[in-house]
Amino acid sequence: MKNYPLYRTTQFLFLLLAVILLSNCATAPVSTVDTAAPVAVALPPAAPDLFADVYRNKAINYEKAEEFLKAIEMWKIFSSLTPADRETIKKIDELQKQADTAAASHFNRGVAHYQKGTIASARKEFLLTLLYNPDHKAALDYLKNKLTGEEPTQYVVKKGDTLPSVAQKFYNDPQKDFLISYFNNIDKQTSLVPGMNLIIPILEISEPEKSKEEYDSTPEEEEEAPPAPDIAGLLAKATELLNAKKYRDAIPAAENILKYESTNSAALNIVNTANYELGKIANAARNYTEALKYFRKVNPGFRDVKNVIISTQNLLAEVRYNMGVKLYVGEKIEQAIREWKEALALNPKHPRAGRDIENAQNLLKKIQKLK
Repeated sequence: MKNYPLYRTTQFLFLLLAVILLSNCATAPVSTVDTAAPVAVALPPAAPDLFADVYRNKAINYEKAEEFLKAIEMWKIFSSLTPADRETIKKIDELQKQADTAAASHFNRGVAHYQKGTIASARKEFLLTLLYNPDHKAALDYLKNKLTGEEPTQYVVKKGDTLPSVAQKFYNDPQKDFLISYFNNIDKQTSLVPGMNLIIPILEISEPEKSKEEYDSTPEEEEEAPPAPDIAGLLAKATELLNAKKYRDAIPAAENILKYESTNSAALNIVNTANYELGKIANAARNYTEALKYFRKVNPGFRDVKNVIISTQNLLAEVRYNMGVKLYVGEKIEQAIREWKEALALNPKHPRAGRDIENAQNLLKKIQKLK
């Protein structure tokens, strides 16, 4: 016969012991201030080397194919996995210079064809310009507003469409979504609505037909070329705007010069200076996301912009980290982890984000086991 008082007491003690053990396993909310020096823990060997080799090989293959932008993207990922490899940063800079040089060369050829009236060849050169610099505003302006001929394709958006998926459908390349966004005056982040009409610019370029001069030895009188712009006057106006600290007006004024002289050093300096100063203004207002947008438009060799970008990323990383702490305290653990991952992406050496992600993920696992 069971001794029921003893049986109930034993059962209660086992239950109490289980509660104590579970309480000891729980992780306390992360504090934003370190109260003690971190304890050094021997970690297992990191495995990013395996992933790094994959991206390194992709970068090399893209580089051989002269797809410089894709190569740069792969090298950047490789660099984030192997931060001690300083040679990669030099390689990225070299590839960027090659891409900029190729873009400038094709753009100048496009302008020359445009002035001669050989529109098909001009379109081809401007499209090649965008292959090396998708943000080349002058080439985009020629393609959208100045070149005539073939009518663009019209496309009606369907449910589930995105700009990358539409670019994949028409160009077999989702990264050409910038063309569709530019020609339709919409932001790349815009969500497409079913029924929306999109203009799809033509990229398939037919070879220009042979001109009459190639068949007839008697040359015809060429059309008079349009008058050359007053570069000195345009430059003086852009400089005046820059000196007046009207940076947002100075940028398009200088870019107008670059449409005709893509390597004009004075105009390039105005664009770099204006974007740099706008970035500093945004930084002072603690709008770090906006600041990075301007700093990243500046040539990497301009002043101390490389270091400024790193320091701004670190400041933004701290903002995202603190947001994660607030979410964690509010028991929104998964959202907190996302914020900490953003902080870590901005600053891979963040002193607390990696540790807190690990702690939060362990806590989620324990919660799942208790359910």
